[in-house]
Amino acid sequence: GGGVWSVPEDCSAKLYMGYDDKNLYMTVIVRDEIHTNRHTSEDALWAGDSLQFAFDPQLDAREKLLNGKSGLFDDDFFFTAGLAGGKPRMFCHIKGIANADFSTVKPIITRDEAQKKTTYEIVLPWSKMTPLKPQKGLMFGFNFLVMDTDNPQKLPTYWMQLTPGIAGGKTPEKY
Repeated sequence: GGGVWSVPEDCSAKLYMGYDDKNLYMTVIVRDEIHTNRHTSEDALWAGDSLQFAFDPQLDAREKLLNGKSGLFDDDFFFTAGLAGGKPRMFCHIKGIANADFSTVKPIITRDEAQKKTTYEIVLPWSKMTPLKPQKGLMFGFNFLVMDTDNPQKLPTYWMQLTPGIAGGKTPEKY
């Protein structure tokens, strides 16, 4: 965090994932002493307290890198979710091979101010996540990060991510 992170209450996260034959389920519980996101435009949600997550469905980022290509491509998925303007919002920046429409996918995002926790509950239909499908043993690239902004007039101060690869450059070969 560039020396600005102080304690887990300042910014920390727990990720829970599961699936059934219809959906991929993701719940992220973020501890953050100040929640702020003034960006009501979905494509700017990342610029406040938010959750970003990405999938490399074909787990081919390392192969692409060997061929001199890095970054997210049209066969990947990249999302931002946030509680902005008092409303849960989600934006899909990259929509995969089928250019799936995620506008009907409505996250549940709640803030418990007393506990200083924000909970993100996201249900992604497998039908929109081609070529991902529910099967035991399936492997795919995945990463998530939490943006932390304590001052609503500034861009995020820092972030915490599961692995490198989202903030500081989209490099899914690092997931």
